[in-house]
Parts: sequence; C-alpha cells; structure tokens
Amino acid sequence: MTLIGTPDNMPSAHQITLPSRAFLFSWRDQNLPARHAALEDSVAHYAECAAGDEAAWRDMALLGVIADAMQPLEDFAMLASAWDSPQTGLAHYLRATEWTRFGTNNFWQEAPKWADERLDALAGHAFRDPVTGQSTPMLTALSGTEGVSTADLSSLDAARDATRARLRRLLPELASDWKRFSPYFLAFKHGGLTLSREGLVIVDDDVTEIVQDTPTGTVAIAVWPRSLKRQDIVGNIDDDPDEFAHAAAGSGRLALDLVDAFLDSRTAIFESIELDDRGEVRALAPLQLPWTVWLSDQDLDKEHWQRLGRGPRISWGEDPGPPAATDAE
Repeated sequence: MTLIGTPDNMPSAHQITLPSRAFLFSWRDQNLPARHAALEDSVAHYAECAAGDEAAWRDMALLGVIADAMQPLEDFAMLASAWDSPQTGLAHYLRATEWTRFGTNNFWQEAPKWADERLDALAGHAFRDPVTGQSTPMLTALSGTEGVSTADLSSLDAARDATRARLRRLLPELASDWKRFSPYFLAFKHGGLTLSREGLVIVDDDVTEIVQDTPTGTVAIAVWPRSLKRQDIVGNIDDDPDEFAHAAAGSGRLALDLVDAFLDSRTAIFESIELDDRGEVRALAPLQLPWTVWLSDQDLDKEHWQRLGRGPRISWGEDPGPPAATDAE
C-alpha cells in the first residue's frame, strides 16, 4: 500500500476524525451484527410461540418481532438525519446520538420527498452543505474529474441515477412500514403494552351494544398507544399474525441493508486513513468510493458494472519515493 502525505485541510484528528471513525466502525462491527441477530432471534421465537396455543405468548413474541424490525428503521433515520442536517461546527455523528421525540417520524415523512441533491448526499455521491443546501459532487470535491474518460463518467452518472431511483422506490416503502408498525414498536418500548385477548371483542365503530349475533373481527395484535391523549387502541382488523410478522421482519431486513450501505459509504474514507502511535493522521492511502453499494445487479447494465465495479479509486497524489542519495560532506 502506497501512502502519501495528508492534505493541509484535514479536520482535527481528536475532535472530528478519531471519534467519527470510532462511531462508524463500532456501529458497523457491533451494532449492525447485533441488530441482525436480534431480529432473526425474535422471528424464531415468534415461530415457536405461534406453533403453540397460548395467544398471549404469541402476541408478545409478535410484538418483539415488530420491535426488532422497526429499530433499524429508527437507526437509519437517525444516521441519515445526522449527515443531512448535522449540528453546526460539530462532527456529523453527534447528531445521531441525540434522540428527539419526533425525529424519526419527521424523517420518514420527509425523506421520500427529498430532492436529488439530498439523495446524492445520503448515498455518499455528493457533499451537501446543510446550511445553504448546495451540493458538490464527491469526485469534484475530492479529486476532480479531469482525465476521467467519457465512458467512465457515463457509468458514474448511470450508477448515480440508478441509486436515486432505488432510493425513491425503497424510502416510500419503508415510510409506509414505519407508519404501519411504529405504534407497536413504541408500545413495546413502553413495557409491551399489548391488550389481553381475554374479554376483548372487536366490533364496528357504530356498534353500541354487543349481542350474540353482533359481527366481530380479529386483529393480529392490539396495543395501547403511547400517547395519553388517545383513548382508542391500535390494531388492524383481520390481519393475520403470521403475515404481520413476516411483513414486519421483511421491512427490518431491508432497513438493515440500507444501514449497511450507509455505513459502507461513510467508512471508506476512514479506511484510507493511516494513524500514528499518538492517534494523529499520518497519511492517506488510495481511496475507493463505494459508488455502487446501494445497487443490486439488475440496476446497471453489464458494461457499467465492468467499468465501475465497487466504485472509482482515488489516489491523493504521486508517491514521492525515497529521498535521493547525496554525497556526504
């Protein structure tokens, strides 16, 4: 690996670079595997409980699946918001450590409507100034595009456009899932507030008296809402519990994939940093931008994949080589 000297405008190692690096690497190497394991464990536990005849056990297991599935949606919202609207003058990751009551809801309401510039920044294809909203393409900011062939630029543009299209398809799906499942997620966080099925009867809103032939419905699960202002319960009529669990788990797995892609897009720069024994940035190695990390095989033509692979590589300068030998005086 060839290392070169660091640029003059590198951010503070101890205030920005090292804590950001530690945050992203710990989320990638610890948090993300734990989220995967928790979700699959909850799914397995639900299957075990659903095979029995205890509805209360099944309800709590289903609530656990929903909780472990929705947590990655909250994670993604916090990470994306942190890099989209960081706290002024501070490292981006700090925003992700700040919980706000409506932060996740606001993200999932707004993100499906984000303009291209914000999606490019989310994907790591651009730097976006959170104050002005102006966006600078990543390659332009890091190295420029002089010397890049027209064919390569065309492939980069195709991958960027495909990434936008994929995010425009997936973000509304996850936003819909968040709206559907978040009340159950919050009920789990607040003590597993499921309704006992004993004595629970689901009827139409216009029913004032329950008699023997009153039409009744069923719910996959019913919970008390977190808000004290609401007097009703949350539960979708005639949902099948197994299908409900399957839908929630699928949403969680998709969100985990997006979290993984987001972290990959941010950790690449830190993997190119060489540190000395004091934790100072000593040098930079060539960087490969994970330009296509959000895409699946069918999102690009074969020719584009052959040109791009994982993404373009950036060398920060020429290796000066060893100093020239001189005659001793």
